[in-house]
Amino acid sequence: MPDEQPSGWYPNPFDATEELFWDGRAWTGEKRPVPQPVEEVLPTPPKTAAAPVAPAAAIAAPTVAIDQAPPTAPVARSKNTLGLVALILGIVGLVFGIIPGLSFLAWIFALPAIGLGIAGLVKKGVPHGRALAGLIEGAVAMIVGIIISSVILASPSVTDASDDSAAAPTTTHVTSTASPSTSTASTPTVTPTPTAKPKTSGSAYGVYPAAEAQFVSITAKTEKALDAPDTTDLQRATLVSSRDAQLCKVTARRATNWVGKISDIGANGDGYAYVEVEIAPTMNVQTWNNDFSDAIDNTLIKPSAPFFSTLVPMKVGQKVVFSGTFLTSSKSCLEGANITQTFYGIDPNFILRFSAVRAG
Repeated sequence: MPDEQPSGWYPNPFDATEELFWDGRAWTGEKRPVPQPVEEVLPTPPKTAAAPVAPAAAIAAPTVAIDQAPPTAPVARSKNTLGLVALILGIVGLVFGIIPGLSFLAWIFALPAIGLGIAGLVKKGVPHGRALAGLIEGAVAMIVGIIISSVILASPSVTDASDDSAAAPTTTHVTSTASPSTSTASTPTVTPTPTAKPKTSGSAYGVYPAAEAQFVSITAKTEKALDAPDTTDLQRATLVSSRDAQLCKVTARRATNWVGKISDIGANGDGYAYVEVEIAPTMNVQTWNNDFSDAIDNTLIKPSAPFFSTLVPMKVGQKVVFSGTFLTSSKSCLEGANITQTFYGIDPNFILRFSAVRAG
C-alpha cells in the first residue's frame, strides 16, 4: 500500500454498510457503520497518489447469487400432421365400413390410416394423440368393413335357398322350357293362342320372348354345372366366361320386351330411381342402386326419363315388361353387380340400362 495515501475511513469492500480505517500505512481493523443519512465526503487524494488497493481476492466485488432465472417463453410444440391425416382417413374408412354396399371400399382408407398412424406414433417431438386415434379408427374400419362385407356376401345364398324352396312346387325348371308341350303341361295358367309365335312360358314371370328364353336356359345350365362338387376354380371361371359369350351372341346385348317381376325398387338421395327385375330364380337384371357405383355406367333412372312416372306406383312382386341394353365390363361382354365371381356365376345380377318399363 503506498505511503502517500492519507489516513481516513474507507468503504469496506465486503460490506457496503461499514467503513474501515486506514492509518496511512495499514488497515487498523477498526470498523464503523456508514454515516446515515449524511454522506461522508472523503478527502480528495493528490492526483499523483494512487488509491489504496486491497489484494484482488480481498476487494473483488461479491457475486450476487441469482436464486431464480427469469422465466422463458414456452416453446411451441410442432403439430403431428401424419397423426391428423391418419385420424381423418380412419373416420372416412369407418363411415364407408358401416354402409352396406360400400363396406368393401373401407380398406382403401383404413390401410393408409393404420400406416400413417404408426408413422405418427414413431415421430419424435410431436403429440401422439391423433396418431393413436387414427391407428385405432383405421383398424376398426378394416374390421367393420370385413364383417359387413362378409354378411352381405353370405346373405344372397340364404335368400336364394328360401326362394328356390318356395318356388319349387309351381315353377318349371328353365332347362325344360324350350319344349312348348312341356311348358304347357307344367304351367296350365298360360295358354298360347294358335296364332302366337313360338315363345316360352316363364310361369310366375310371364311369357318369355325367344331371346330371353335362351338367355335363361343358358344361364341355368351354367349354374347347374357350377354347382357340381368336382368342378375346379379354373373350370368355373371358364364356364362363366363361356356363358357370357353365349349370352351376348344370343341377345346382341339387347333386351326387347322381356318379362319378369320386380324384386327391388327405390330411389337414391337425388330422387333417381333404381330397379331390379327377377327373370328367373337366382337371375336378375338391374340398375346400380347408388351414385358411387353408377358414376360411369349411368343406369339410374332420372325423373326426366319417359317411363319414370310408370315406375313410381310399382311395387316389389309386380310383373313387368321391359327393354334395355346390357353393359360390358373390362373382363366380359356383360357386367355383373355381384361382388365376387363365384356369385356372378351361381346367382348373377346383370347390369342393364333400362330404356322402357311397363306393367306386365
